[in-house]
Amino acid sequence: MEYILSSNYAGSGARVAISRFAADGTKASEVHAIISLPDQDSGEQPEAQIGRIARAADSLITELEPAGLRPVMARWLLSDAANLAPLLPGLTCGPVATSVIGQAPLNYTHCALWLYFMATDKVERIDDYSVAASRRGRSHIFTGSASISGLDSHKATTAHCMPRVPHPNTVSAQMKTVTSGASK
Repeated sequence: MEYILSSNYAGSGARVAISRFAADGTKASEVHAIISLPDQDSGEQPEAQIGRIARAADSLITELEPAGLRPVMARWLLSDAANLAPLLPGLTCGPVATSVIGQAPLNYTHCALWLYFMATDKVERIDDYSVAASRRGRSHIFTGSASISGLDSHKATTAHCMPRVPHPNTVSAQMKTVTSGASK
Protein backbone atom coordinates (compact mmCIF):
# COMPACT_ATOMS: atom_id res chain seq x y z
CA MET A 1 0.00 0.00 0.00
CA GLU A 2 1.15 3.49 -0.85
CA TYR A 3 -0.21 6.60 0.89
CA ILE A 4 -0.08 10.08 -0.69
CA LEU A 5 -1.29 13.36 0.81
CA SER A 6 -1.70 16.61 -1.13
CA SER A 7 -2.65 19.80 0.68
CA ASN A 8 -3.67 22.00 -2.28
CA TYR A 9 -4.68 19.53 -4.95
CA ALA A 10 -4.96 21.00 -8.46
CA GLY A 11 -5.08 24.50 -7.00
CA SER A 12 -8.50 23.85 -5.43
CA GLY A 13 -7.34 24.29 -1.86
CA ALA A 14 -8.67 20.81 -1.13
CA ARG A 15 -6.72 18.12 0.68
CA VAL A 16 -6.54 14.78 -1.07
CA ALA A 17 -5.46 11.66 0.80
CA ILE A 18 -4.85 8.73 -1.53
CA SER A 19 -4.23 5.09 -0.70
CA ARG A 20 -3.10 2.91 -3.59
CA PHE A 21 -3.29 -0.87 -3.46
CA ALA A 22 -1.48 -3.03 -5.99
CA ALA A 23 -2.55 -6.63 -6.56
CA ASP A 24 0.50 -7.55 -8.59
CA GLY A 25 3.00 -5.36 -6.75
CA THR A 26 3.62 -3.04 -9.68
CA LYS A 27 0.47 -1.28 -10.83
CA ALA A 28 -2.35 0.03 -8.64
CA SER A 29 -5.49 -2.05 -8.96
CA GLU A 30 -7.57 0.06 -6.57
CA VAL A 31 -7.34 3.54 -5.13
CA HIS A 32 -9.22 5.15 -2.26
CA ALA A 33 -9.22 8.95 -2.21
CA ILE A 34 -10.64 11.21 0.49
CA ILE A 35 -11.09 14.80 -0.62
CA SER A 36 -11.67 17.30 2.17
CA LEU A 37 -11.08 20.93 3.05
CA PRO A 38 -8.75 22.41 5.68
CA ASP A 39 -10.12 23.36 9.10
CA GLN A 40 -9.85 27.10 8.42
CA ASP A 41 -12.41 26.76 5.59
CA SER A 42 -15.23 25.72 7.94
CA GLY A 43 -16.90 29.15 7.62
CA GLU A 44 -17.10 29.01 3.82
CA GLN A 45 -20.56 28.60 2.27
CA PRO A 46 -21.56 24.97 1.56
CA GLU A 47 -22.03 25.62 -2.18
CA ALA A 48 -18.46 26.90 -2.48
CA GLN A 49 -17.06 23.95 -0.50
CA ILE A 50 -18.94 21.43 -2.66
CA GLY A 51 -17.67 23.16 -5.81
CA ARG A 52 -14.03 23.05 -4.66
CA ILE A 53 -14.26 19.38 -3.76
CA ALA A 54 -15.97 18.54 -7.06
CA ARG A 55 -13.22 20.36 -9.04
CA ALA A 56 -10.53 18.45 -7.13
CA ALA A 57 -12.41 15.18 -7.80
CA ASP A 58 -12.64 15.88 -11.53
CA SER A 59 -8.89 16.66 -11.63
CA LEU A 60 -8.08 13.44 -9.77
CA ILE A 61 -10.30 11.41 -12.10
CA THR A 62 -8.50 12.93 -15.11
CA GLU A 63 -5.11 12.15 -13.53
CA LEU A 64 -5.88 8.48 -12.77
CA GLU A 65 -7.76 7.64 -15.97
CA PRO A 66 -4.65 7.05 -18.15
CA ALA A 67 -3.58 4.33 -15.67
CA GLY A 68 -6.88 2.50 -16.30
CA LEU A 69 -8.34 3.49 -12.92
CA ARG A 70 -11.97 4.52 -13.04
CA PRO A 71 -14.18 5.72 -10.19
CA VAL A 72 -16.91 3.21 -9.39
CA MET A 73 -18.19 4.69 -6.12
CA ALA A 74 -18.47 8.22 -4.76
CA ARG A 75 -19.64 8.80 -1.20
CA TRP A 76 -20.37 12.36 -0.11
CA LEU A 77 -20.23 13.17 3.60
CA LEU A 78 -22.48 16.17 4.24
CA SER A 79 -23.26 18.19 7.35
CA ASP A 80 -26.92 18.51 6.28
CA ALA A 81 -27.65 15.79 3.75
CA ALA A 82 -31.29 16.70 3.12
CA ASN A 83 -30.51 20.30 2.18
CA LEU A 84 -27.07 19.89 0.58
CA ALA A 85 -27.64 16.76 -1.53
CA PRO A 86 -29.59 18.68 -4.21
CA LEU A 87 -26.52 20.92 -4.66
CA LEU A 88 -24.18 18.05 -5.53
CA PRO A 89 -22.84 18.16 -9.07
CA GLY A 90 -22.50 15.09 -11.21
CA LEU A 91 -18.91 13.96 -11.65
CA THR A 92 -17.57 14.22 -15.19
CA CYS A 93 -16.42 10.61 -15.37
CA GLY A 94 -19.38 8.66 -16.64
CA PRO A 95 -21.35 6.22 -14.51
CA VAL A 96 -20.49 6.03 -10.82
CA ALA A 97 -22.55 4.76 -7.86
CA THR A 98 -23.08 7.79 -5.65
CA SER A 99 -24.26 7.81 -2.06
CA VAL A 100 -24.82 10.57 0.46
CA ILE A 101 -24.13 10.23 4.17
CA GLY A 102 -25.52 12.71 6.66
CA GLN A 103 -22.28 12.91 8.62
CA ALA A 104 -20.28 16.10 8.74
CA PRO A 105 -16.50 15.89 8.44
CA LEU A 106 -14.78 16.04 11.82
CA ASN A 107 -13.28 19.49 11.19
CA TYR A 108 -16.65 21.31 10.97
CA THR A 109 -16.56 21.85 7.22
CA HIS A 110 -19.77 21.09 5.34
CA CYS A 111 -18.60 18.27 3.09
CA ALA A 112 -16.00 15.71 2.10
CA LEU A 113 -15.88 13.10 -0.66
CA TRP A 114 -14.61 9.52 -0.70
CA LEU A 115 -13.89 8.14 -4.17
CA TYR A 116 -13.17 4.48 -4.84
CA PHE A 117 -11.32 3.70 -8.08
CA MET A 118 -10.78 0.28 -9.68
CA ALA A 119 -8.62 -0.89 -12.54
CA THR A 120 -11.48 -1.97 -14.77
CA ASP A 121 -12.20 -2.55 -18.43
CA LYS A 122 -15.56 -0.80 -18.33
CA VAL A 123 -18.16 0.63 -15.99
CA GLU A 124 -21.82 0.40 -16.96
CA ARG A 125 -24.92 1.80 -15.31
CA ILE A 126 -27.33 -0.96 -14.23
CA ASP A 127 -30.13 1.23 -12.86
CA ASP A 128 -30.53 4.68 -11.30
CA TYR A 129 -28.33 3.78 -8.34
CA SER A 130 -26.04 0.92 -9.38
CA VAL A 131 -23.06 0.38 -11.68
CA ALA A 132 -21.21 -2.76 -12.75
CA ALA A 133 -17.44 -2.64 -13.13
CA SER A 134 -16.06 -5.43 -15.32
CA ARG A 135 -12.54 -6.76 -15.39
CA ARG A 136 -11.08 -10.07 -16.48
CA GLY A 137 -14.52 -11.63 -16.95
CA ARG A 138 -15.82 -10.63 -13.52
CA SER A 139 -18.38 -7.98 -12.66
CA HIS A 140 -18.43 -6.06 -9.40
CA ILE A 141 -21.67 -4.26 -8.59
CA PHE A 142 -21.68 -1.01 -6.65
CA THR A 143 -24.88 0.60 -5.41
CA GLY A 144 -25.36 4.18 -4.31
CA SER A 145 -28.17 5.67 -2.27
CA ALA A 146 -31.72 6.16 -3.34
CA SER A 147 -33.24 9.52 -2.54
CA ILE A 148 -36.55 11.26 -2.95
CA SER A 149 -36.24 14.88 -3.96
CA GLY A 150 -38.57 17.50 -2.57
CA LEU A 151 -38.49 16.41 1.08
CA ASP A 152 -37.27 18.85 3.69
CA SER A 153 -34.82 17.64 6.33
CA HIS A 154 -37.47 16.81 8.94
CA LYS A 155 -39.72 14.85 6.56
CA ALA A 156 -36.79 12.95 5.08
CA THR A 157 -35.52 12.00 8.52
CA THR A 158 -38.85 10.90 9.93
CA ALA A 159 -40.05 9.16 6.76
CA HIS A 160 -36.91 7.19 5.98
CA CYS A 161 -34.58 7.01 8.96
CA MET A 162 -36.66 6.71 12.09
CA PRO A 163 -38.62 3.51 12.62
CA ARG A 164 -42.09 3.82 14.05
CA VAL A 165 -41.75 2.37 17.54
CA PRO A 166 -44.74 2.64 19.87
CA HIS A 167 -44.25 4.69 22.99
CA PRO A 168 -44.03 2.49 26.14
CA ASN A 169 -47.24 4.07 27.52
CA THR A 170 -49.21 2.88 24.48
CA VAL A 171 -48.22 -0.79 24.65
CA SER A 172 -51.28 -3.03 24.54
CA ALA A 173 -52.70 -4.71 27.64
CA GLN A 174 -51.83 -8.05 26.11
CA MET A 175 -48.14 -7.11 25.93
CA LYS A 176 -48.21 -5.96 29.57
CA THR A 177 -49.74 -9.31 30.58
CA VAL A 178 -47.08 -11.28 28.72
CA THR A 179 -44.32 -9.17 30.21
CA SER A 180 -45.80 -9.42 33.71
CA GLY A 181 -46.25 -13.16 33.41
CA ALA A 182 -42.71 -13.70 32.17
CA SER A 183 -41.18 -11.91 35.12
CA LYS A 184 -42.99 -14.06 37.75
